Amino acid sequence: MGYNENHPTSGMQMEKTPPAYSSSDLLILHQYGLYCIWRKGVRDRTAHNHCWHVAHVGDHGNELADGEAKAAAESPSVSLDLPVSSSRFKCKLKSIMIQAWQDHWEFTPNKGRFTSSIIPKVSLKSHFWGEMAELFTGHGRFPAHLFRFGIGYHDRCACGAVGDAKHYIVRCPLTGDLRARLRFNPLDLSSLVRDFNLPVLGEIGRRVRTFLLYVHKH
Repeated sequence: MGYNENHPTSGMQMEKTPPAYSSSDLLILHQYGLYCIWRKGVRDRTAHNHCWHVAHVGDHGNELADGEAKAAAESPSVSLDLPVSSSRFKCKLKSIMIQAWQDHWEFTPNKGRFTSSIIPKVSLKSHFWGEMAELFTGHGRFPAHLFRFGIGYHDRCACGAVGDAKHYIVRCPLTGDLRARLRFNPLDLSSLVRDFNLPVLGEIGRRVRTFLLYVHKH
């Protein structure tokens, strides 16, 4: 059985060709005047009419779509909700967590104030280690730190002042020759964190370590 399909536009039809009959069968149909009737029946059974609606009238789905299109066209702005990708979600979550950390860093009154004055912005990157980390956090071989945990006899430097990290960076005469090579504002300790200062700070940290190679309380 053959098949002939026209493009489905308004008023067009798709029509199957009639079944193949032998010449004797067709002759009999012609003799009895039945061929035209048979041909019309085949066409009626196989024809498919494709019609277009006038605008969107009468079709509920089309009318809904038309209403949404008009509302969007008349709206001063486009509101569109799209699903967020996993990478964007992780990036946003990371940003929120860092901001919460920053808020805690800035508004915690009693802890980490010295470190915060040097490094005011939090970061996931590691910038300092060893003696540099000890200097910037105050957690190292400093008399004040050791005394706080009951390891040293007292909290004093050999010069008589309280021997904490800030003392050795800013005012201790035992590190004065190294401090003279630093370029920073004593009222703004974050100005210490400059590339040209880091080697000198490392030297200060190593020198302070030699002051108390091993301190314990008998």
